[in-house]
Amino acid sequence: VNQVFDLALLKVESSTGPYARGDDVVFTITVFNQGNLDATDIDVVDYIPADMSYTAMGSTASGVVMSANSASVNLTNNGDGTYVLDGLGAGDAVSFDIALTIASDFMGTSITNNAEITDADNALDEPDEDDELDDPNNQGEDNADNETDDDTNDDPDNPDDQDDFDFEIITVVPVFD
Repeated sequence: VNQVFDLALLKVESSTGPYARGDDVVFTITVFNQGNLDATDIDVVDYIPADMSYTAMGSTASGVVMSANSASVNLTNNGDGTYVLDGLGAGDAVSFDIALTIASDFMGTSITNNAEITDADNALDEPDEDDELDDPNNQGEDNADNETDDDTNDDPDNPDDQDDFDFEIITVVPVFD
């Protein structure tokens, strides 16, 4: 029997811009288990940009969240852009929100925000099928150079893309006063 461990992450802007300095922006992160092995201890990192800060208002709090297949998943929100999902069944998906505030002194016109699954386990200790979560060379905020936005399937469109990493770019309207 072919046992496959394959997780993917999708990050989308769920609040509506345009945004200005000091505004809150809400992003929804969805973790997919595309394999046929259940996943446990899934670590998700939102790499909060220097021009933004975490805000609890609008972020999903720690506790039970329901998956797409109506399973209960325990989510731990560490309050710093890091999250832990206790488990996710094969073929299931779960979503949660993170809210970030744009710095009051931000001077640019756009901000890129990245998120990534940095670690996960399974009963057979199989590596992730297409991006090997345990490889530190395939992790970190700088992965965005090779990534395709909103891509949860590595094959065949961009072989350099990791489907456990996604980014979102927001537009900030400059203020002239």
